[in-house]
Amino acid sequence: MSNLGKINNELEQAIQSVAGAAGRAYLHSLYPNEFEYYMLVLELYDFYTDELEDSLIFPVMPNAISESEVLLTNIKKTMSSVNIIKNVSYAPRVISIQGTFGKKIRILLSKNTNATPATGFTTKVSKEANATVKTGYGVIKILERIIKASKKEGSLLFLHNLSLGTSYLIETTDFSFNQSLENNMMWNYQLNIKTIAESNNVYVGGQKALKSSINELLKLHVITKGINMLADKATQFINNKI
Repeated sequence: MSNLGKINNELEQAIQSVAGAAGRAYLHSLYPNEFEYYMLVLELYDFYTDELEDSLIFPVMPNAISESEVLLTNIKKTMSSVNIIKNVSYAPRVISIQGTFGKKIRILLSKNTNATPATGFTTKVSKEANATVKTGYGVIKILERIIKASKKEGSLLFLHNLSLGTSYLIETTDFSFNQSLENNMMWNYQLNIKTIAESNNVYVGGQKALKSSINELLKLHVITKGINMLADKATQFINNKI
């Protein structure tokens, strides 16, 4: 098979992959508790203005995500019995996220915000979305910027983990970035998070706005995935021609 034939086959596979992702995203939007969709998003809002300040759709899913919950139950042994006291108020969860954004240059789509790009090139593609060209390092800088900005008074940081179907108002307790000689120029990150509340109860604009925001994020993620896959195939085609 010629190089052109191979490229055509790979393009068809990429298109099928994007179509499959679009179908799964649609199913998740209809049945979020039945169909997971592998997407992780941070959104930073200003409590005083109700405006979206910054956001990041992770271009690469983390290597590991753990989520744990300590139930608020107090068990005490007395002389004659065992007393169980249950607290039905919200129990904060502990979330740990580890991963890397790699070295590749990626095209990111995100909802329009007031943020100034940390690195790379950003342009408005519509009233609703920005397009940004970033390296893995550039995405790390966006992540760092969001975490630092979330510590300002009046900042609300939300984490949407559609792979588990969860969405929370969160606080980052600590974060770290590191690289090694074995993975030079590839930054790894680790975030430790505590949840404050379910997004359903505190999201800016209420539950309707939360659902609308997640549906918009799903669309942006599918489009971004398609753009980057086609860009990779185009790069391969050019390299083979050269």
